[in-house]
Amino acid sequence: MIALVYFGYQTVSISRFASKAMRERLQDSMFGAVLGGFNGYLIAGSILYYNHMGNYPFPAVVSRATDPAIVQAIDSMMRYMPPRFLGEPGIYFAVIIILIFIIVVYI
Repeated sequence: MIALVYFGYQTVSISRFASKAMRERLQDSMFGAVLGGFNGYLIAGSILYYNHMGNYPFPAVVSRATDPAIVQAIDSMMRYMPPRFLGEPGIYFAVIIILIFIIVVYI
């Protein structure tokens, strides 16, 4: 997932898409910041959710919380992470909308 995110941000350096990315105004930059924040929520939320559902398989990187208050807060936050929040049909509609947006903006 992290590799897909990295290469997704590298598309602006491809010469075919670079000319369209150069024409930015303030409103385009602000819209990009909002979409970037939403994209960060989707990426970080998905990584945290799957790490939580996998029972934290990499304890050297991040381990399970031991404080009961923190465990309760994490469990309540997991309800709002993208894979669970969007659900089974919602994730497919989100992907379709994102692909349509990419096609409209870059082609």
